[in-house]
Amino acid sequence: MRQPDLSIIIPTLNEAANISEAVRRAQNARNVEVIVVDGGSRDDTTEIAGRLGALVLAAEASRARQMNVGAMAAT
Repeated sequence: MRQPDLSIIIPTLNEAANISEAVRRAQNARNVEVIVVDGGSRDDTTEIAGRLGALVLAAEASRARQMNVGAMAAT
């Protein structure tokens, strides 16, 4: 299997209302991996992102830390 050309990292915190559209739009690109790094959501953000095929990770609620965790997981 070919490795993705691009990794899209989406830091989230309680984004259940918006995560579907964000992940779907990111998946429209060719040969990408979508990584959602959640900062402790108390809604369905992670479940929705996972159902859509994104890699879902957890990190401390801090955009910089979330982006760093995503970058470390990116292929």
